[in-house]
Amino acid sequence: MSTATTTVPSTLTGEWVSDPTHSTVSFRVLYMGVAPFEGTFRDFTATLTEDGLHGVAGAASIDVDDDQLAGHLASP
Repeated sequence: MSTATTTVPSTLTGEWVSDPTHSTVSFRVLYMGVAPFEGTFRDFTATLTEDGLHGVAGAASIDVDDDQLAGHLASP
């Protein structure tokens, strides 16, 4: 009888880049501490390295279900 041993590193190494087809950048905020609203960003990039997660989301690509809020967020 033989025994095989496999060693798996405890942390991932290398650089990992987001896949926009299978990734989402979203947020949820409580309005006045009571009612939540949610949104997403359609345009974003993210990279995960040993130094941490680094990402950028385009403010113009924000998507929320409330037209009034969308107008407010798009204003200066």
